Amino acid sequence: MLKKMSLRFLILIVSFFLLTGCTSINKLTIKNQDFEYLKNGNTTKININNTRDKGFKFVITDEREIANIYELLSTAQSVKEKSSLQPDYVFELYTEGNKINKFYYIAGLDEKDLGNFYSDDKIYKVSKTVDTDIISSFWSTRRPKNFNNVYYDSILVAIDNYRKNVDKTELIGISLKNDVEVAKFILSVDLEHFSKEINEKGYNATIISDSNVNYGITMNIETKGYKTDLIKNEGVYKSILTFINKKDNSEKIYYVFDNYKDGKWDIRVDAEKKPAGF
Repeated sequence: MLKKMSLRFLILIVSFFLLTGCTSINKLTIKNQDFEYLKNGNTTKININNTRDKGFKFVITDEREIANIYELLSTAQSVKEKSSLQPDYVFELYTEGNKINKFYYIAGLDEKDLGNFYSDDKIYKVSKTVDTDIISSFWSTRRPKNFNNVYYDSILVAIDNYRKNVDKTELIGISLKNDVEVAKFILSVDLEHFSKEINEKGYNATIISDSNVNYGITMNIETKGYKTDLIKNEGVYKSILTFINKKDNSEKIYYVFDNYKDGKWDIRVDAEKKPAGF
């Protein structure tokens, strides 16, 4: 009787570890073999280019940095479908003989089963650590503090003010592509979030992505300057937003002059009149 109870107890214990162990095993990351050419000095350099700012790129030739990228990419999961978002960066992996393996990368993407790192014939889902370990290290010191808050919230305030005096049925097309000063800081996942916020507020506006769409009103933004003093914990952001109404050929200008102090941004949007110190 005791032997039977011991056997049953043993079976229960084994079953428990098998069931819980499956979850643990699934969490283990199995390395793929597709990026083995990054090892042992076979890759001479890696170029990482920003898709929105052609002048913002960096070149990696240090063997240790290339090895770090290999470690990240070797854990990438092969998937069948890529995200529909526009890529933010292009990775060019140079191997011996100047052969280039090109991949497109969507930064900050966290969608289940959708690829964010892909070539013409391969799709992978890579960890967000590519953002933190590689991308951010190159531009975190130059990025305005709380950039998403100050940039997109300023646009929302301007649209809200403009909408009070114009026909709400007229579609506003928001043009960001010519805002070269901050183009390198704009990410597709942030644009997607911004678009959702615009829809939730019912502004009847959209980010211009299709030149064939007939926008009754267009809004252009030009960042005029920004700086963040980490020691004083202060910052300034300035831009000019111009609304052009095709229907009556009118134009309205808003000046954005935001200040960061005491841990938060004070968003100030003035119509027509340029604020003092702008």
